Amino acid sequence: MAQKTTPISRLRPTTTVLSSRISKKQLSASTTMSFVPFSRTVTLWITLLLVIVCSGFFVLANGLHVDRVSLANVSAEDITLKWHNGLNLVINHLQVAPPTVPIQLNEKYIKRAFNTYRFLRKLIPSITIRSLDYTHFNIRIVSTNQPSPPALTLILNSPDFRLEASFIQEQDDIQIKVHNLFSKRFKSSATGTFLADPDTLQVHGQLTAKLADYLPVQLSVQADPTGISFQGRGTDAIHTLKPLVDLFEMDKDIRPWITDYLTGSRYLLQKISGTVPWHDPAAILDTLTASIRIDDCSYTFARGLEPIKAEYAEVTFSRGVLHILPHGATFHGQKGQESRLDINFNDPDNILLTVHINTRAQAEESILALLKYYDIRLPFLQTVGKTAADLTLIINLNNEEVEAVGKFDVDKGLFRYRGATYRISGGRIKLKGTEITLDGLDIGLKNFFTARISGKIQTRKERTDLAIELKELQTAFDNTTLRLDRSGRAPVQISYHSRPGSSWITATSSHWLLGKTALHLGSFSAPFDVDQLSGKLPPTRLVLPSMAELTVGGKYNLNKLQADLQVILHHLQVQSFGLNQKSLALAIHYDRKQLTVTSRKPSNWLMAGLDVTLSPFALNYRNGRLRLEKMQLHSADLLNTQVQGSYALDTQLGQFQLKNLLFSRKDHTPFLEFPDQLRLTVETDAGMTSVNLDELGLSLHSQESGGWEVNISDMGKLLDRSPLLRRFKISTGKFLLNTTSPSSPLRFTGEVTSSYALLVQNGRPQSKYAFSGWYDKTGLNLVLNKDLHVRYHDTITVHSKNIGYNVPALLRFNKDNPEQDGPGDPDNDTPDIFLQAENSFLFFRPGSRILADTMTLTSRGNKRDLNISYGPGKIAVKIVDDDFILQGDKLNARFMNELIVDAEFENGYLTAFAEGTFDKFTAVLHTDAILLKNYATLNNILAVINTLPALITFSLPHYAANGWPVDSIGLWFDYDQGIATVKALEVDSPEMDMRGAGTIDVLNQQVNLDINLITQAGKNMSKIPLIGYILAGEEERPTLTFHVTGNLLDPKVESTAFEEIITSPFDMVLRTLATPFKWARKLFHQDQADESKPAKDVNKIEHEQ
Repeated sequence: MAQKTTPISRLRPTTTVLSSRISKKQLSASTTMSFVPFSRTVTLWITLLLVIVCSGFFVLANGLHVDRVSLANVSAEDITLKWHNGLNLVINHLQVAPPTVPIQLNEKYIKRAFNTYRFLRKLIPSITIRSLDYTHFNIRIVSTNQPSPPALTLILNSPDFRLEASFIQEQDDIQIKVHNLFSKRFKSSATGTFLADPDTLQVHGQLTAKLADYLPVQLSVQADPTGISFQGRGTDAIHTLKPLVDLFEMDKDIRPWITDYLTGSRYLLQKISGTVPWHDPAAILDTLTASIRIDDCSYTFARGLEPIKAEYAEVTFSRGVLHILPHGATFHGQKGQESRLDINFNDPDNILLTVHINTRAQAEESILALLKYYDIRLPFLQTVGKTAADLTLIINLNNEEVEAVGKFDVDKGLFRYRGATYRISGGRIKLKGTEITLDGLDIGLKNFFTARISGKIQTRKERTDLAIELKELQTAFDNTTLRLDRSGRAPVQISYHSRPGSSWITATSSHWLLGKTALHLGSFSAPFDVDQLSGKLPPTRLVLPSMAELTVGGKYNLNKLQADLQVILHHLQVQSFGLNQKSLALAIHYDRKQLTVTSRKPSNWLMAGLDVTLSPFALNYRNGRLRLEKMQLHSADLLNTQVQGSYALDTQLGQFQLKNLLFSRKDHTPFLEFPDQLRLTVETDAGMTSVNLDELGLSLHSQESGGWEVNISDMGKLLDRSPLLRRFKISTGKFLLNTTSPSSPLRFTGEVTSSYALLVQNGRPQSKYAFSGWYDKTGLNLVLNKDLHVRYHDTITVHSKNIGYNVPALLRFNKDNPEQDGPGDPDNDTPDIFLQAENSFLFFRPGSRILADTMTLTSRGNKRDLNISYGPGKIAVKIVDDDFILQGDKLNARFMNELIVDAEFENGYLTAFAEGTFDKFTAVLHTDAILLKNYATLNNILAVINTLPALITFSLPHYAANGWPVDSIGLWFDYDQGIATVKALEVDSPEMDMRGAGTIDVLNQQVNLDINLITQAGKNMSKIPLIGYILAGEEERPTLTFHVTGNLLDPKVESTAFEEIITSPFDMVLRTLATPFKWARKLFHQDQADESKPAKDVNKIEHEQ
């Protein structure tokens, strides 16, 4: 019998009431327990239905239908419950709203869910939920016991994916079969089988998927109460990543960094894994890992750039970062070694591409082009060698902002920087953004310099700050080298700074060598253009030790090898040549191979102690030759000439011309007379500079130490050109002048032969003079013929010992060389003269000299004092201009013996007086009580007398043995213009008297004199009888007259009364007077003396006459 179904309308009130009761009670619970999970809610509803079923079981036979039921956040519509071989529940539509409190899945909850599932499966074998909506998910659930074992089919739909799965109860486990899992968004599908253990809450299984409908993947999946994890691999290779990348819907500007710039011939997913926590499904990005091998991989940093190529690359995605690790990579043929790339997708607004370059490569154009593309501009390019690079580029793919961090360890290599090639060895270059840090970089430029550089270069800000330790620097300047002189010193510290629109350097003081010449450059700070290696040097101190001090400044360009410098020369001393003024302005111009030094004003110098003036000059250097253009050299009234010529530095030979050379005294009398053009040669060898004037037989040698010498090997070559040599009548000789350093004395030696034998040594006049001496700041010191010493410093001091002075030679020299300016001339700057002689004499002729134990001569201006001391006697001469007075007293017999030729005196003294000028004077000589033992003239007179029988009474029988006693001898004469007029000659003795008068021509050496021999002196000697015997005086003794004429030194003697018997010549007394007349003219130089005694003597003679 068929069962009738009770309409649901008849049960509705009961149901409604029950529902109301339950609703109030359950709603209260749901209000207070809003956190009840979705599964519990469903269980309550099912329990409610069971109650209903129990209360109306009798209705179930015909079926129970409910239109709508709502409870908490769940509502059901069109519900049918019917008994047919068990309960069958059909819910046409179930709507579940999200809970207000998020569901907390834990082990307890999951176990409760499994137990509920088992209970419901036993209670209601067949459950169908045709449509379950939960948020954007739509689910269909069908549970049935047929076929066995019991199964539950789940169909889940969402806008993004569709899932069809079966849940089969197998004893204690549940088998889950995924029939179809398809994602519209990811264009991917999957199938698989899983096994769930309700007791352990573990799920595991296999899943076969096809990602992006392109990449086949086999996955192993595990799940537990904490989440789900998976791992797998690709089952087949693919040839592009574009379908996979398109799944993520990246920005169109970012997508090419993966799809276009990363390419390969074959892609194979080697591994994929991940974990999805139940409480945070989005955390899969933290655990998702995928690894792809890309064969024949290439990666381009940007369109248009050369790609990095590799045999293969491992591309790994982990924690939101895509890692690209090339193997066997090359970039422009250079090995990439450990280089890699990363793309970080964790921040979609700032997706970062990180390039790690860790290799030994060459920083050549391709590397620099890559960096330049990202606005990182390294200012140098490596051309040779390898650099250990550890560079990281971080590129924001959203806005292409770039940050660079890296370091470059340089071993050895060549780098181009601003057009120049530099040698770099050692050191590190650091890069951070656009800031480059140089750390201890050893750098060199050809053979120009080596230095260690540290500092920073900020390319974007155009700022550079470098600290440079200059270790070596040298540059060839023709055949000369300029180099830094370390010599144990610390490196020169140079700092370089650059700012937009300006750059400058600062350097500490430094020491240099130009060839072998030392230079010391002071510290300075100056603008500097590193592109042109040019700048402007401020006035900077430059010192050449022991040579020069100057201030130099101006413009220079090292690239073009040009310079325009202004120099202030403060000091210069090159050997014996030095600046003799406070400073000198010079201009230096250098243009590649030509150097020009010019002065615009005359300058004063000291040359070998001589004050000289140089006209403005130009000194040029080109092709190894130094040229001097027509420079005028002038030294007061002493030296004047025009100099021009050249000097070759390679051969160290030079030739110069001296034009119109004048070397003269203040009175313009030339020391040497030169031709219009005089050639001289200059040669340098082994530190010695030699200057030769072959025409003059003169050479000059100068040493680097500052020593030099002047050598005249043959003065004969100078004789025709030297008025000075002609004045002293020097015929032969040699001269050497030298010094060992500029501060050392000048020393000289030499010997000459002169016609003027001014000195007498060893009894003979000397015409050869050997001299030596030195000159320093204390004056001149001269040694002449070993015995005469001269010192000159403001005054002339002469010391001599055991040496005589040749009066005739001195008189002849004075006559031959008259003074141009008299002693009283106001322009006469003759220094004061002091002479002191010991054991000396004045020489007249052999056998005739004036002895002096001491002799002093003082000359001051127009006054001269001569004092001679011998034994008890003295001679004093005072000279003022040409006037003189001579006084002599107590000059003993030895003095007279040396003065009068062939005479021998004993006892007695000589007194002398003279007054006048050197051309006209009066002289009186007188002796007392002498014994004349031997006198050739007297001997001859006596010989003549003894031949006359009438004069027997005049014989001196004891003369030969005992001498001739003479009471007195007196001589009075006037000298005028070379003629001596003998006014009176008196010889008084007990045996015989003599009286005489006449003239003597001193200049022509002629005599005209009458001598009268009488037995007793007469009172009047104004007239001498010419013939016969004349009786005179009281005793009326006979008188004999002689007439003396002819040569002064060899006169003719005649007797007027006895010519026929005088057959032999004899010397007259006047021969003894010859010498005084020869030297009297300019012998004595002193003031007027006391004239009283000589005047008395003259008066006495006149009275006696």
